Amino acid sequence: MIKRTNVVPKEMEAIKNRFHYNPGVKAGNLLFIAGQVGRDANLNVVAGKEAQFVQAFENVKKVLTAAGATFDDVVDMVTYHTDMRDLQLFITVKDRYYTGEYPAWTGKDWSDARAATEAGRGSAAEERHPALPRSTPTSILPQDTGEEVRT
Repeated sequence: MIKRTNVVPKEMEAIKNRFHYNPGVKAGNLLFIAGQVGRDANLNVVAGKEAQFVQAFENVKKVLTAAGATFDDVVDMVTYHTDMRDLQLFITVKDRYYTGEYPAWTGKDWSDARAATEAGRGSAAEERHPALPRSTPTSILPQDTGEEVRT
């Protein structure tokens, strides 16, 4: 069995307490980070697209830091975009954080999901959080260094 360690930065304890999940989980030498959105430590969505993108990346950075990793350790990133017109702004913000090694990146167009929600056919999560940022980094793994990432 692989050793599992939960990663919960102090600023993200409210997430674990309220929603009952860990912002990060280390399994062996891999770090899995839950999807992050543009919410502050009080779980309030910040105003503005760019500010939400920045906050989402800051949240990822908190988990990486707590696990002893950096953005240079990230090898995979998946983002969900409800408005592809925001892609260039998202890339601009992303490039402030990935300044060395770039991860593999899959950006998914979820504009149909947003339209379905607005028409009453979407997910409950989208309905409860209509102000979620237009895209969120979700799946992040550190490079395989052969050693466990330590907190």
